[in-house]
Amino acid sequence: MQLRRFDAPDPLQYEAVFAQMAARRQEAVAITEEATFIAQASTLAALAQQRRLPSVVNKEFAQVGGLIGYGANREAIFRRATGMADKPLRGTKPADLPEEQPTEFELVLNARAAQAIGLALPAALRLRADDVID
Repeated sequence: MQLRRFDAPDPLQYEAVFAQMAARRQEAVAITEEATFIAQASTLAALAQQRRLPSVVNKEFAQVGGLIGYGANREAIFRRATGMADKPLRGTKPADLPEEQPTEFELVLNARAAQAIGLALPAALRLRADDVID
């Protein structure tokens, strides 16, 4: 597998970047979780479908038409953050708080997106998913 980076700092460039991906015969697209991209998730998911590119970002991306959403469970992060925020209020020095990594991850598959791009989701992958959008 060869990774290629495509930059699109402005939503007006998305169509051109997806055209470049098609011209280079990209087989899939992984989009980073930058605020600009998350805000434009529906647009990016639609462009990936138009170009028949399997796409992966996060749970919310899969919910708006992307193929795969994978990442830390945000609800679990927020629950844990409230407990961490309480500690300095009770006297713990912020420097004494441990650094924590997410421990709960979610895999969401969008079967409709798979069908739209002509891709069959393997049964084993469906079984591993936390949610399958049919």
